[in-house]
Amino acid sequence: MTELEVEVTLTDGQVRREAIGTDYEFESREDIERVIIPEGVTTIHRGAFSRCRNLVSASLPSSLTTIKQFAFEGCTSLASIAVPEGVKKIDFRTFADCTALATQQFKAKSQELG
Repeated sequence: MTELEVEVTLTDGQVRREAIGTDYEFESREDIERVIIPEGVTTIHRGAFSRCRNLVSASLPSSLTTIKQFAFEGCTSLASIAVPEGVKKIDFRTFADCTALATQQFKAKSQELG
């Protein structure tokens, strides 16, 4: 399997590519403002971006099928998110404590909501 990377925009304006693929990969990163998850990624792992308090937006690919537990939990600056049509499973507390989340666009025909 090829290592996948996400594009992250940091609070200081820098744009970097960083590997993704494990649980709690970016947990509590205060320097992440935006995330672009590339096509080919099918799963956002457990707690991947949890408590990234400065995360404002996340772009999710159409290839995404699963968003695991706590993936965006506690992202208090996350204002909106669009969940692609192909997502079949959204685990428990995926968007818990996202206090700024005003707009959720669920194109997904989720078969399993936690």
